[in-house]
Amino acid sequence: MNKLLQSLSAIGVSATLVSPNLNAEATDNSTPEIKGAKDVVVEKGSEYNVLNGITAFDKEDGDLTDQITVEGHINTNQTGRYKIAYQVKDSDGGVDTSTRYIEVR
Repeated sequence: MNKLLQSLSAIGVSATLVSPNLNAEATDNSTPEIKGAKDVVVEKGSEYNVLNGITAFDKEDGDLTDQITVEGHINTNQTGRYKIAYQVKDSDGGVDTSTRYIEVR
């Protein structure tokens, strides 16, 4: 590049070298994380919310607990083992899923 500038200067042409900024920082999008999805046991006939103890957080978006979706349900009047799936998505499209089992005794 220096030889080109010297050649242009030798023939009387003024030139300014402009280089693009190539030091752009890479952005790191963390994935959201669901916490608290541990298996639990509840008593038959009791009231239970499948979101009890479940939270979601993302480094960029913060608290996403209110955006958790739930697949599955329990019937606390019927003994059994119920599978509950949780999913949360952040603003950049990152997704976390988690599953837990709730046993009604």
